Amino acid sequence: MTLADVLKQAHAAGVELSATPTGNIRWRCPGGLPDDLRQSLAAHKPELVKLLAGAMPCPKCNCPMDARRRCWRCCDRICEGCGRMTGTAFISLCLLCEGAEASAGTTANT
Repeated sequence: MTLADVLKQAHAAGVELSATPTGNIRWRCPGGLPDDLRQSLAAHKPELVKLLAGAMPCPKCNCPMDARRRCWRCCDRICEGCGRMTGTAFISLCLLCEGAEASAGTTANT
């Protein structure tokens, strides 16, 4: 499982992640944290802490990104679904993931 997969899993479960100043992962969700997600978070802890603390550099310009994986210099953001750049810092899913999520929602209702 990749870091993008873990973030997608957390997003799907409604889990908000952040890093603490001591290097831990803080989570908040509307219920208990699923065990499989807890294990995934532990397995990717160093990468997640870097990412959530804003220490991860932008893949385009190498400037630090914020906790929501936004680069304000490029005005771009890493997709919460697949890990690609979204094209703007103001949306959390790229067009492909947004379309997949929308089509999954319409399929589930039929």
